[in-house]
Amino acid sequence: MKTISKNNSSASQHPLLDENKHKSLNLCALCRRQKKLSAPQRSLRETKKIPPRLCALRGRQIKSLRVSAPSAGGFTLIEIVAIVIITAILAVVVIPNIFSSYSSIRVSTAINQVADDIRSCREEAEATRDTCWILFDVSNNCYTLYRNYPLGTPLIHPLTGEMYRVQLGEGALSAIRLTSVSFSAPESNQLVFTPFGIPVGGGSITLNGSRIITIEPETGTLAIQ
Repeated sequence: MKTISKNNSSASQHPLLDENKHKSLNLCALCRRQKKLSAPQRSLRETKKIPPRLCALRGRQIKSLRVSAPSAGGFTLIEIVAIVIITAILAVVVIPNIFSSYSSIRVSTAINQVADDIRSCREEAEATRDTCWILFDVSNNCYTLYRNYPLGTPLIHPLTGEMYRVQLGEGALSAIRLTSVSFSAPESNQLVFTPFGIPVGGGSITLNGSRIITIEPETGTLAIQ
């Protein structure tokens, strides 16, 4: 009798269990459907909130951030030939101009040094109150500075401490050569300054055949042509 009552009690409990299980299964299925439907609805709501202009702006920014992959191709034959031709033209045009400008700078520097030596002779005459003069030697391409005309005591070069004799065509003065000298007094190859710094006679010095240094007879003004 006891066994029969147990079976009856367990049998009475089965319908309730089945009903609860059925309800839980329906609830799970309903939740899954809501999740599936909620994701696209949420995305649609979010896209509706973003203005179209902002979307276009974001698209442009993303495109600008894209980095294009470098092309793996090299130079073509036409490009190489063009580079060679341009390099040859630059070499023909530019390099001679560089050398010519460099040589002209050397000539100008050397001529300015000759002019500075003439000024130094004049300043020495004024400082010592003595006659100072320059003897030009065209054949040997040089000139020497003296004092006490006409006896001739060689001046001392302030840098070397030796006789003030300048040899053209060597060293820093290698770019120039003494072509001709012409003074009115006292000799054609002598430039003499009085104790007051006034030249006894004016004249000109020609260097490299075309560059001329002129000295005015009364003022001693130098001009380089």
